[in-house]
Amino acid sequence: MINLKSPDSILLLGVSACVLLFTFLHLPIFFLRFYVVFIFCIIICSLKFKDRDTTFISFIALIPVLLEMMIFDTGLISLKSSDEERLFQNTVIFGIQFLSNLAALIPMVLRVEFQTKIWPFYEPKLTIADNVFPYTLLLSSIVIFCSLIENYLRNGLGYDIKFFYSIYDIVGYFVLSTNATILTYLTINSYKDERFKKLPSLKKPKNRNNEA
Repeated sequence: MINLKSPDSILLLGVSACVLLFTFLHLPIFFLRFYVVFIFCIIICSLKFKDRDTTFISFIALIPVLLEMMIFDTGLISLKSSDEERLFQNTVIFGIQFLSNLAALIPMVLRVEFQTKIWPFYEPKLTIADNVFPYTLLLSSIVIFCSLIENYLRNGLGYDIKFFYSIYDIVGYFVLSTNATILTYLTINSYKDERFKKLPSLKKPKNRNNEA
């Protein structure tokens, strides 16, 4: 049962409401902005709770979105194209998105090894994200790669194929929403662990004078 007075429940409901709102209104720009701000908040919270696993995973979750925003939002590469340039332009766009996904997939699969090098004296713990994130990133990479091939068939050879193009945004919403939900769950657990450590212990301290 959801306790509306609980900060954890309010956070989860807030994230869910924003995700549903941006998805149903089909506002990818606002969705991505909210996602980036939200993940940065997760990073700040995980650092505060000394949860290096969630911190590192959150940075990985930001990689594809930040790379694409740096390239496309700054105008380095335009998302607009004419009919004559559509094949080349879409190939560049899908290619960059595919590479940005790989830039997140590889460190996610090798997360323990990467973290061990960054924090040698910290032992990484496996989380639910280690079981889910590689598959969501792989799913996204497969859809992007298939969209790349479909782009050639549609704009290069003239076939009227738009299956992967039509589900492209849906898969993107699903992957990022899954990331946000899992990171929220991990942060709540970190908060609970940190709070549990600060609770006063019911154990009586040992009397050193009575020790044998």
